Amino acid sequence: MTTSKNTEVWTVKEAASYLGTSAPTMRRWINKGLFGEPTISNGLRVVSAKKLRRFKSEREQWVTLAEAAKQIGIAKNNVLNHVQKGEFSSARPDETKGQNYRPRFLVLRREVEQFIARREEAVKERESLIVARAEAIAAERERRKTPEGYITLREAQRLLGLTRQRVHRLLHLGRFAGAVKVDGRWFITHEDVLSHELSRHRPAPTSQILNGEEHLTICEAARRTFFAYTTIRNRLSSGAYPNALKVGSVHYIPVSDLVNYRPNRVGRPSERATERAAA
Repeated sequence: MTTSKNTEVWTVKEAASYLGTSAPTMRRWINKGLFGEPTISNGLRVVSAKKLRRFKSEREQWVTLAEAAKQIGIAKNNVLNHVQKGEFSSARPDETKGQNYRPRFLVLRREVEQFIARREEAVKERESLIVARAEAIAAERERRKTPEGYITLREAQRLLGLTRQRVHRLLHLGRFAGAVKVDGRWFITHEDVLSHELSRHRPAPTSQILNGEEHLTICEAARRTFFAYTTIRNRLSSGAYPNALKVGSVHYIPVSDLVNYRPNRVGRPSERATERAAA
């Protein structure tokens, strides 16, 4: 509906079509006073075309949270969190929503574009930082490359099937004679790992005839006397077997020492032992 160029007015239906909304929504906006005082022409409610164009141009500068979330590529609630943190200083409530709606905000389109630009710059900086870190790690690996003919302690641990603590213990005990330390890291030769693996699977020592008498190992002595291995070993350490011999790293105990061994009784003697001593 048009009366003159200066007083061009549109009906509610025409205004709603121009703004891309529905007629009931347009009536609600008019009642809220978004276009000034309502005007009646020929029994119809009309709106000034000048005010509609100004409203549309201003409206195009703003976006809803849903539109901003779609442009940025994040969830709507995340945009709301940024608004609450003050990162969108121009955010204001959406006046076009009725009282029955939850509070909704509008954000300047320019600020959304600036936010996207800052986000892209942060992503680029993060990517450059990751690339620089990867290059530093590669350079460090090249500098700390395993020497030829050596393996790391972790690799030795996997090959031998031992724990990390056990491998370190063997290293400090000198079991890996060819081990070297480079830049704070230990490396072990393949030969040391192989020799240690073979030594772990050597056949257990057995009884020997020494000085014309049968000598037993600690395991065999425990098996024959029905004592625990630790009991025989503790007796050997305390000197209970004076004729025991050590060949290499193996102890041999003569059978005579096992037969003649008498434990030291500790405590109160029995009545029978007292009578026998008195007789």
